[in-house]
Amino acid sequence: MKVLVITQYPIFASTSNRMLGFACGLAKRGHIVTYLVIGNKYLSNEKKRSKLPNIIDDVRIKYTISLPDMFIKTPGIISGLFAMILLFIAKLPIVICYAFRNDVLYSSKPLPYGASISWIASFISRTPYVLDTDDWEGVGGFATVKQANRAFIKAAITYFEEKMPLLASSIVTASQLLADRILLSGVSKEKIWIIPNGADLTIFKAAVSGERIRKENGLSGVVFIYVGTFKMGGANWRMLIDAFHYAYNIEKTIKLLIIGYGDQLADAQRYCQEKELGENIIFTGKINHNEVPNYIAAADVCLLPYQDSFPHTFINIGRSSIKLYEYMAMGKAIIGTNVGEVSAALEHGAGVLVPSCNDPIAFGKAMVELIQNPIKINQLGNEARRRTEMYYNYYSLSERLQLVLMAAISKR
Repeated sequence: MKVLVITQYPIFASTSNRMLGFACGLAKRGHIVTYLVIGNKYLSNEKKRSKLPNIIDDVRIKYTISLPDMFIKTPGIISGLFAMILLFIAKLPIVICYAFRNDVLYSSKPLPYGASISWIASFISRTPYVLDTDDWEGVGGFATVKQANRAFIKAAITYFEEKMPLLASSIVTASQLLADRILLSGVSKEKIWIIPNGADLTIFKAAVSGERIRKENGLSGVVFIYVGTFKMGGANWRMLIDAFHYAYNIEKTIKLLIIGYGDQLADAQRYCQEKELGENIIFTGKINHNEVPNYIAAADVCLLPYQDSFPHTFINIGRSSIKLYEYMAMGKAIIGTNVGEVSAALEHGAGVLVPSCNDPIAFGKAMVELIQNPIKINQLGNEARRRTEMYYNYYSLSERLQLVLMAAISKR
């Protein structure tokens, strides 16, 4: 099977992990996979590399011309129009040519930029089009958080997210809630497949050492870790700190390692000072992605304090958090709020699920329970790793994706 994977994100962006992971999984199964980047080659704040990879794990990587930096740094209607003109004049012909050479198109996210060009190429080449979605991008999701008062942009994103699934041969969603939401758009249940995110087991593994990180940050005793963002749409950082404060009042030796960034980070740091937790909570700021496994390895327990109040509902409950599966792959005990795919992955002995999304006392009690029970920490971590090896990795998950793509081809 020849598969054309289409993405609008740079190859080194965190948003590329899912599609690139699936592409590599399909290639390992013997399929010929081309990974086409129709968006920018580089992250907006990334120093231009002299050479980008042309092949990753037998996946052929192809690129198209990027937008000038001035349009990336100042998003708006003008930059959006310029991007669409560039898309249809310079990129659409390339995508159409690749579509004719492949058996099926597998495209990420039902957003205007990527979904439109993928569907047109599919229509012209008569190649089946399978759409992937791992977040709700429209109103009620990221558009509500990121686009503020830009009513037109929010409407456009939501329109495409509602309509593009209707045009696809099949839709792959990362969570049950996203599948339920897409059903409301009028898509038949038979077209929707649920495949969660996974972890790269070659990078995230229990054998990684965290000793260097522990020494550099003066970590001792039981160490908790949170990896994420501090901004609207992120995890509930205030509840996280309150929960740690509760546990700290019972066991003064514990530490919390926080890896993340965002416009609310300074607020979180001030809040820690108010709680007099400055010596026990360590903020690292943003780190290189290749260092993340070492930091996770330095911890004993990983935390996922998601919230479910609007507009976080579709963002946090609807998503299938890659961090969750990376924690599991590292063989770490996890405490998470009982929402969405977190529940599905951790239930029945792979983690601790806190029933309420906004109860720091309950979350703190779960932390204390593990502090006092190191054997349970090991048991939870071992079961989490086992589940990742069995299912929550991109090679295993690609078996189901393979069925989706082959079914789309058979209906051609």
